[in-house]
Amino acid sequence: MGPAPTRPTCPVCRHNATDARVCARCGWTLATPPWLDLDAEADVTAFAAELAARRRAFDLAAAALAAGFPVGGDTALFTRLAGRVRGGRPDSAELASATRDAPAPPEGQPVAALVAPAVARLVGAADRARTLAVLDVHAEGVTVARLGVDAAGVPSVVEPVRLVGWREVLPGLPPTADDLLLALAGGVGASEDVPDPDRARPPAVSADEVLVLHRLAGWPVPDAVAARLGTPHPVRRGQPPLDEDAAAAWAALAPLRHDYRLVLVAVDGRGATRPVSRRLFASGTSAAGRPVASVAVTGPVRPAALHPVLAVVTGPPGTPPRQCAPVAVFHARLRPNTRDTLEFRLDGPGRVALLRPDGEPAPEALATWPDVLDDVPAVYRPDAHAADVVFAVELCGRPLAAAQRRRDLVAEAIDHLGRVHPAPDSVRVAVLGYRDHVAQGPRALAGSRRFGTVAEAAAVVAGLAAGPLTEPWAAPVEDALARARRLDWRPAPVARRLVIVGSRPPHLDYDASAPRCPHGCDWRRDLALLDNLAVHHVAVWDRPAWSERDIPEARQAIEAWRAFGLPRLPLLLDRVDAARVVREARVVPKAAPTAPLLFPLPVPTDTSDPEDRR
Repeated sequence: MGPAPTRPTCPVCRHNATDARVCARCGWTLATPPWLDLDAEADVTAFAAELAARRRAFDLAAAALAAGFPVGGDTALFTRLAGRVRGGRPDSAELASATRDAPAPPEGQPVAALVAPAVARLVGAADRARTLAVLDVHAEGVTVARLGVDAAGVPSVVEPVRLVGWREVLPGLPPTADDLLLALAGGVGASEDVPDPDRARPPAVSADEVLVLHRLAGWPVPDAVAARLGTPHPVRRGQPPLDEDAAAAWAALAPLRHDYRLVLVAVDGRGATRPVSRRLFASGTSAAGRPVASVAVTGPVRPAALHPVLAVVTGPPGTPPRQCAPVAVFHARLRPNTRDTLEFRLDGPGRVALLRPDGEPAPEALATWPDVLDDVPAVYRPDAHAADVVFAVELCGRPLAAAQRRRDLVAEAIDHLGRVHPAPDSVRVAVLGYRDHVAQGPRALAGSRRFGTVAEAAAVVAGLAAGPLTEPWAAPVEDALARARRLDWRPAPVARRLVIVGSRPPHLDYDASAPRCPHGCDWRRDLALLDNLAVHHVAVWDRPAWSERDIPEARQAIEAWRAFGLPRLPLLLDRVDAARVVREARVVPKAAPTAPLLFPLPVPTDTSDPEDRR
């Protein structure tokens, strides 16, 4: 039993009585004119019965409301609450009437529809220190969540979500759970503990905006408390509760304050660099639906051990990348000097995932942004130390060991090149092995069809097999020269190199001691065309014994191998090693390369984004 009221109250609803004749809350007659009572005992009995019925009806209405009637009500809860009403046990008709006549609650809105505009206002506010408090009024009390936003416009829960129970909010509530529900719904019940909303102590919150979610709209006590908290917004039934996960989800679906942009480095015709950015996600974009953005870039040329940096930043329009706030930084695997398409997914403000290519987060670069921009070289000339190198090697010999020595020298030269070049990823290599026409049919070439990496070239050499010598006076060097001329040489300043390792001279364009080339190749013409392409060539001659004799074939061999080595004399196979071959080919630069560029380069594209052209 609760404390006795200190002022007159209505005997039905316990509402504070006034001088009015009828209770403003429940309609019970509080005062009548004087009347002459001829049958006082019967009148007292009738009055008691009517008062009991009115009390039952009043409490049953509250029980039906608390149990969720008239639609989707909880029958078991209603039955329990009906056992706590005043005025005796209700009959079936009274129970049915209470559930049938219960007022329908307001339709209400989904929580997301109520919270999203408030979070959008929080993110869009110019004042970075603004906060939003969300108060959720429900059957267990008032849950309080407080959200703030950082300098990058990323909202987050700034303090633990807390629940303030009803007995803390409103002293004087009944001690049991069922009586508590009945009292919140406006009933009195057997406990006779009636809370006074005027004595409520709502949770103290400090925020620039307060949003009140009201899940108990139509319940007298929560209505009064919610009105003191702010403007109540009825919530549709069945919505998920407010907890840490829900608050974090609201923050994740907030719109972006500013564009999210990918930092790239543009390079002009002189090699001068400057950081630029390309838009990934426009301001106002929400992570609902997990939007994906793609952008085409060119991978920078850099040492293989260093992975390119993919930095996503944000800031007001026109803000240079260095002054933007970092959102996410990744180390990615991009192919050097090759166009790639990057894909990113927006998972929420401050949360961007790299979908393609493979990569991993770079927390140190993120924490120290924009320090990584300090490592961007002022001048980027990735081709200044690049080279395209062709090795043409004769694969026939008598004995076979002679051909194997030539092949081994090429393999060792390629290995040495990969180890001593400061930027081996900038070097492309092709290997052309040539065998006798007679033994191998019309096409005597084996090996590369195009330039590849140093490692790929090493694999090609390993797969070349030596073969027997069938034509003593000539080998199809001219086939190798014709193939070399047709390869996809890169333009200057990429160095172009040709290394010929062989023994016999090429076939002539007419029949002599050796038959003419069956393909009509002319080694002088193709060598001149390679000279026109600025291909520097080096000759390594495995000089046959017959070339020392005073015979026409020897003179032809000497003429050809001197031409292959111009402007130097040909190197002799038994007097050189791999390091000498690489040195004579001038593949390794004398000056150290510039500092590596780790940011991708933009691919020219039509765009309506003015910042993409900055």
